[in-house]
Amino acid sequence: MKRIAILLCFGVLLTVSCEKKEQKPQVFINNKEVINVQYIRNYGHYKDIQNPIISIISAKSELEQYYETYVKSIFNSNAGLFLEKTKIYSDDFFANNYLVVIFLEESSGSITHKVEKIDENGDVTINRLIPQIGTCDMAEWNIIIELDKSFNPHQFSVVLIDQFL
Repeated sequence: MKRIAILLCFGVLLTVSCEKKEQKPQVFINNKEVINVQYIRNYGHYKDIQNPIISIISAKSELEQYYETYVKSIFNSNAGLFLEKTKIYSDDFFANNYLVVIFLEESSGSITHKVEKIDENGDVTINRLIPQIGTCDMAEWNIIIELDKSFNPHQFSVVLIDQFL
């Protein structure tokens, strides 16, 4: 009985110490923090796409069209997560804000991303976090950046920086 109690305590400690806490992103535009950034993974696989794809979304109907084009797929078992995470974007949100959605396809599901900054020209700097050992699964990422309509560069572009872990 004592061994079981010790094992249970050890399991709880291990679980708590390994738990990842979600941190609020700190992305800046001209030294001002961006509202929010979300990273949503797809498990589907798209062929022959230009990588990355940048979509400017100014209305709920445009977000629904993006979902139909880049997320919904018979191979994507994670489409429900996208819908869950994006249900906060209502017509009220789009009255004063818009989204920049960056679609990236990676050859390994273990490659993740972190938006570092957006400059006044609309250049979005994204670190590709590449571990020493990758996996064989493909992954598509929808990086959703919420922006205030007062920030309006003529265009957006993506600068990818490989960061090896």
